[in-house]
Amino acid sequence: MLISNNEFHISYKYIRDAAKKGTDTRTVKVFVSNAHADSVCALEILKTLFERDLVEYVVNVVSGYEDLQEKASRVLPGPDDVSEGDYDDVVVLINCGATMPLNELFELPLDNSRRTKVFVIDHHRPIHLSNLSPQNLCVYVLCDKEYEEEEFPKNTEVADLEVEDDDDDDDDDESEDDDDFSDDDGENKENDEDPRLAEERRRDQKAIREIRRRTERADLRKERRRQREMKREEMIEYYERGAYHGKPSGWLLYNVAGLFIDKSDVDGLLWKCIVSITDHYLQCRMPFAAYERAVNEQAQHLATIAADAEENSSSESDADDLDGDGSGGSRRYDDREDDDDDRRRRRRRRHQRRARRAAAAAGSGLAGDRARGTLFRLDDGTEVRTPDYVERIERVDDYRFALLRHWSLIDSIVHSPYVAARLKTWREEGRNQLLTILAVVGIPLDESKQQHTFMKRRSLKILQQSSSSPAQPTPDGEDGPSTLDALLARVARCPDIRMPTFVRHHGYNSSVSASDVVYAITALLESSRKSQNDALLEQGDGDELARGDAEDDAAAAAAALASEEVARSFWRARSALTCDLEQNSELKRGIVLSMRLHRAIIDQGGHAITKKQIRYVHSFRLMDLSGTSRGIGGAILSHPLALCRLAHFTMDVLVQDGKRPKPMVVCAPSISFPSTANPSSSSSADGTGNILVVGTVREGGAYNRFSLAFGRAAERSGADVRTQGFEASWLEIPRSEFNSFLQALEAEQLQKAARRGGEATTAA
Repeated sequence: MLISNNEFHISYKYIRDAAKKGTDTRTVKVFVSNAHADSVCALEILKTLFERDLVEYVVNVVSGYEDLQEKASRVLPGPDDVSEGDYDDVVVLINCGATMPLNELFELPLDNSRRTKVFVIDHHRPIHLSNLSPQNLCVYVLCDKEYEEEEFPKNTEVADLEVEDDDDDDDDDESEDDDDFSDDDGENKENDEDPRLAEERRRDQKAIREIRRRTERADLRKERRRQREMKREEMIEYYERGAYHGKPSGWLLYNVAGLFIDKSDVDGLLWKCIVSITDHYLQCRMPFAAYERAVNEQAQHLATIAADAEENSSSESDADDLDGDGSGGSRRYDDREDDDDDRRRRRRRRHQRRARRAAAAAGSGLAGDRARGTLFRLDDGTEVRTPDYVERIERVDDYRFALLRHWSLIDSIVHSPYVAARLKTWREEGRNQLLTILAVVGIPLDESKQQHTFMKRRSLKILQQSSSSPAQPTPDGEDGPSTLDALLARVARCPDIRMPTFVRHHGYNSSVSASDVVYAITALLESSRKSQNDALLEQGDGDELARGDAEDDAAAAAAALASEEVARSFWRARSALTCDLEQNSELKRGIVLSMRLHRAIIDQGGHAITKKQIRYVHSFRLMDLSGTSRGIGGAILSHPLALCRLAHFTMDVLVQDGKRPKPMVVCAPSISFPSTANPSSSSSADGTGNILVVGTVREGGAYNRFSLAFGRAAERSGADVRTQGFEASWLEIPRSEFNSFLQALEAEQLQKAARRGGEATTAA
C-alpha cells in the first residue's frame, strides 16, 4: 500500500504506538542496506526519533535480498506466533525491499493474518506493484509523490490480471429466469391466439433474446479482455522503463522528523539530511537540477534556524536589560549615575549581547549546536562571554575538487573526475597545463603541493575568488581573466567548476564538506578493516590507528560469518558522520581511503582509455577488467560503487572527446564478502572466483535498463548470477560462466537492435 506525504505522520505514530502502547512491549525490527551513505544517514535520523520516543528497536545490517530473507526469518514471528494485542509487529526496511514482492519474500499473507506490518523507506525504483496494492494489508511503502514525477499504475490490485469470466454462467442463469418471467407475462395473449402462431412467436422472441444476450456477453468479455490487456501493458511499460531512484531516504525521514521534533532539535538532524542528498547526487542518482532545488530548500531551513536563534537571542537581551530596581530599564542614559560600577554593568551587557548575536549567526546562513559560550574576566573586572561554536553549518559554492580541505591543491585537482575528464590529468601534458593555470593565477608550485590548510593566506584568498571577480592583467600584459574559475572555464572547459553545497565546522579549526563525508562513508562501507589499515600505512599516516586495531583485526579474522564484517564496516561508517577530525579516527580513516580510491579511478580510467580497453557493443560500451586479478586500482576498485564511479568518469572522458554518450558496463574481479546464504560465492584473490558486473548510465536520474538486460542475458545463458546489494544492475557471476553471459548480453542487444530496425522499416 502506498503512503503519501500527508500520511507520513500516521505511519510513524503507528510504529511508535505499536512499540509502546500495545498489551505487550514489542521491539521494532529495522533492516538497513549497507550499500549507501544515504542508508547511514536515514538510520541515524530514525534512531533519533526512536530514542526520543523511547521506542525499543533492533538494527540488522543486510547486504542483499538473500541476507535480508535469511535474517528476517530469524526475527519475524512465525505462523504460530501471531500477536494478539491491539497492534501488529512492526518491521522497518531502509533502502531495501521496495523492488521485490515482500509478501513472498517474508511469506506474509495479503490479509495480514500474521499480524506483521512492514514499512518500507527505499529510494530504489520501480516499486513492485504487489507492494502498492490496496489489497496488501501488511506492506506500506512511504513515497514522496511531490518529489517523484513518475506516476505509478492506477490499478495495482494483485488479482487484476487473474480475472476470470466465471460471471458469464451467472448471467445465463439470470437470463433464463428472465425468460421464464417473460413467458408468464405473455400467457394471456397466447390463450387468445392460434396455438401454432403463439408458439412461433414465442420461439422468435426467445431467439431474439438469445442473440441479444450472446452479443452482450461477447461485448462484455471483449471489454474485460481489453481492460486486462490495458492493465497488463501499463504494468509491463512500468517495469520496462528500467531502474531509477526516488527521494533520498535520509531526506524523507528528515521531513518525517520535522513533524514530531521541535525546530531547535531538528537542527541536529539537518547535517544528516544534507549528506544524504549529497550522496544521491555524487552517485548519479539525482540530476543536478533536482540537487540544486534540494540545496536551496535546506538553505532555507538554515536561514529559518538562524532567524529563530536571532529572535531568541534578542528576547534574552531584552530580558537582561531589565534592572532589578523596578525601573524596567526605561531610564535614560543621562539620568543614570555615571560611576564605575554602572559602566562595568553596561559594558558587560553590551559584550553579552554581541556574543549572543554572533552565536546566532544572524544573516550568515549558519546554524548548529551552540553553547552559551565561555566566560572571561578582564583586568578591570568586566565579564565577557565569547561564543563557543561547537558545530555550525554553512552553505557555500565549493569547488568540484576531490577532498580539497584534506589534500594538497594539486592532488585534489588532478584526481577530481570533473577536471581530470577535461584536462586529461593522468597524462603529463594535462598535469603541465594545470601547473601553468596555477602559475597564472599566482599560486606557487610549492604551496600547491602542501596540504590545503597549510597554504598561505594570499593563496587561499586567490582560491576564494570567483569568476565574477574583476579581471586582472595576465603575465603577458594583456587583460584577461585571472581567477582560477575563469581560467579553468576557458582553458579546461570547466564552466561549472563550483557546485552549491554545505560545509560543517567543528570549532574554528576543523571543517568538512558534505562531499568529504560522503566519500569517506562510501570508502568505509566498501572496505574491510584490513584494507583500511593498509591504506593508512601506504599513506604514511595513521600508524598508531592501524596498530591500535590489531585486536579488532584478529576478531574480524576469526569471525565465521561475512555479514559480521559487513555490519562492522557499516557501524564504522556511521561513526564518520561527525566532523571532528581530531577525535574521529573513522572519518580520518575514510578520507585517507577515499584519496586512494580517487587515485585508482583516475589512473585506471586513464589507462583503459589510453590502451583502448573500452569497446563498443551496439547500444552500450564495455570495459572488461576481468583479465587480471587486481589491475591498476587493486582490490579497492572491486566493489560496485567504485566501479560505478569509474564508469561515470570514463563516460565523461569519452563525451568530452566528442563520442556519443552511451551507457557502460564494467567488469572486474570480485573480492566481495560471501553472502550468509551462499558462503561459496566468495572470490579468491588469484582471479579464479567471481566476476563483478556493473551497468550504469551517465546522467543522474535516468532510467537504467541494464537491470532488464542482465536478467534476460542470465536467462539466455543459464549463468548462475547473484545480485549484488539491492541494485538489479549489479551482478556477481562465476568466472567459468562469465564469457557465456557476455555473449548472451551481446546477442540480446543485437536482437533488440534488429527489432528496432524492423519497427522503423514497418513505420516507413
